[in-house]
Amino acid sequence: MPNFKIEEVFNKEDFIRIHIMKWGILWKKNLKSITQFSIGSIILLTLWILTRTDKNPYNPYLLIGIIFTICLLILLYIRFLSKLRYKQKIKSIAEKYESIRMDCSYEFSDHSIKYWDKEKSIEFNWSVFTNYSIYRNFLIIWINQSLIEFYIFESKENDNYNKILEIVKSKLEYKAM
Repeated sequence: MPNFKIEEVFNKEDFIRIHIMKWGILWKKNLKSITQFSIGSIILLTLWILTRTDKNPYNPYLLIGIIFTICLLILLYIRFLSKLRYKQKIKSIAEKYESIRMDCSYEFSDHSIKYWDKEKSIEFNWSVFTNYSIYRNFLIIWINQSLIEFYIFESKENDNYNKILEIVKSKLEYKAM
């Protein structure tokens, strides 16, 4: 396979949008906890309503349901604050990168993926990548099954995405998200 090189011009809006989507991927695991606490709260509070009597004022379903509801509210609050802080940080980073014109390049070969920009240069062998996923119109290449480190490529009108996808399909296994 011949080497394939992509040069990308920095786009502030794309950078912010992709990183917010990255935040969503990282928080996807916590959405399961939020769903579980929601279902648990509903079930326990429903059981409290169904089993309450005037003769017995103590009902354990109420206490446990309230605890589940409080945990749910805390998780939602943490999620909201996390997203707010992350957006602010990404916007400041995007402004910095825009001021220094942070263009980047990728080079795909049989042995590795190389990335370089004005601040860093990284080369990863294909053995470091564990699998790839497709999420919405994005190709995600996972590094060592890490939730933090992965490459994201967006499907656009140009032909680069299809070339990258073809190379990645030949090197890595697909893993649904």
